[in-house]
Amino acid sequence: MGKKETLAVPLIGSVIEALDFLLVGRDKKDSKDVREKMIEDIAERTRQAEKGLVPPIGIFPEGATTNGESLL
Repeated sequence: MGKKETLAVPLIGSVIEALDFLLVGRDKKDSKDVREKMIEDIAERTRQAEKGLVPPIGIFPEGATTNGESLL
């Protein structure tokens, strides 16, 4: 999983596309539809992974830093 904006990063974007990441658009953070769609996508990818059709997914939470020493 990752944010859609990373597709624009040279080399990283190509890797993300090749690995078929689930991508989240962060421009609509509060959109209930976006959150529900991502939950559905994760559930479907999990079902596919359990059947051996795709590799398992990893979810890496991230956040903003306040003073560079802690994660929110």
